[in-house]
Amino acid sequence: MEVLGILVVALMGICGCVLALGWIIPLVIGFSWRKKQRPGHKTWLIFAGVWGSLVVIGMIGVGLLGIAIYKVSTSEYGYGQAPKVTFNPATFNGPTASVRVPGTYESHLVATVSSGKVTTFATSNGVFVVPAGTISPIELRISTVDQKNRKWTATTRGPSCDDNSKITLAANMTTNLQIGPPYCAAVEVTCSAVSDTIRLSPTYGDHKGNSTTFSSSGIPVSPPEFQFVDKDNNVVWKGKFEAG
Repeated sequence: MEVLGILVVALMGICGCVLALGWIIPLVIGFSWRKKQRPGHKTWLIFAGVWGSLVVIGMIGVGLLGIAIYKVSTSEYGYGQAPKVTFNPATFNGPTASVRVPGTYESHLVATVSSGKVTTFATSNGVFVVPAGTISPIELRISTVDQKNRKWTATTRGPSCDDNSKITLAANMTTNLQIGPPYCAAVEVTCSAVSDTIRLSPTYGDHKGNSTTFSSSGIPVSPPEFQFVDKDNNVVWKGKFEAG
């Protein structure tokens, strides 16, 4: 299978080189015929010119596409989003307010502030210090360490495009963040009579229904298990969830 993959890549590379450099052949033929004053040399030169122009346009298009893909892959919150800055309360001279999340965990909040900038706020005690004004939460990350010294991070994406998600804060005001914990988990069950299969898909969210993902670093994590029980609570089927 690996050899087949290499052959396919090699074949694609050869085809790419032919398409990119093949215009040189009719160009050489055209100049050669022109030198010999043979009829039809203009046709060869025009053909080479059109081919070469298409190659240049294609290369420009591929380059622009590559730039777009690079921006998307290096931007944490999507292409076209305003540059992200980190808020430092110690160097901020304006009025501030406070936003609380449940618990005293290490947390990071990404939000759009009144100036339109996408700003990251950090706290180690569950209370964010933010500029007074209006903020729109985009993402909340809460981290903690379990008994095996494995760090877990819950990432919740807020409804940043919803006007109802905006928080208006006066100076020295304290409010609770409306996204994040408590979290809930559910299992979506899909049955197919055609293939005679049952598909189980675990989903996670916060108390407002915003999409939430959980990740861990360091020690590998065993996949969660599931069980089917009958009306007498006897286990009739069990297994583990798998990616995909």
